[in-house]
Amino acid sequence: MSIKTLDNGYVLVPREDWGARYYAGRTPMPRLLAEVVVHHTVIDPEGPEGYDSDLDPTDDPCADMRRTENVLRARGLAPGYSYVIHPSGVVLEGAGRMKGAHTENHNSRAYGLSFMGNYDRHAPTLAQ
Repeated sequence: MSIKTLDNGYVLVPREDWGARYYAGRTPMPRLLAEVVVHHTVIDPEGPEGYDSDLDPTDDPCADMRRTENVLRARGLAPGYSYVIHPSGVVLEGAGRMKGAHTENHNSRAYGLSFMGNYDRHAPTLAQ
């Protein structure tokens, strides 16, 4: 395992350690970028009308990330966020430092950070 504790105390879980099954891309991103795009995962299967509380984040960041990957793949999407921040504060690598697919017309010049959860329904946690 290559799980790392960062200088700020956050834990970073690389793709291989949370069990990523899909390709992350090959185009490396520059180390310093002028933009960061912030998202929330909103992994409701059908949107607000079909909200399923079983998809709310649990105490297992790696299982939650695999579930997020599965929901996105079922929609025909790749999990293109650079990093995803779990409600526990654990940071999970998505595309990492490779070009992601998170925001149209910004993928080549921005990292995409996503906070796991639906913040139309719940506030982010203090750890996030």
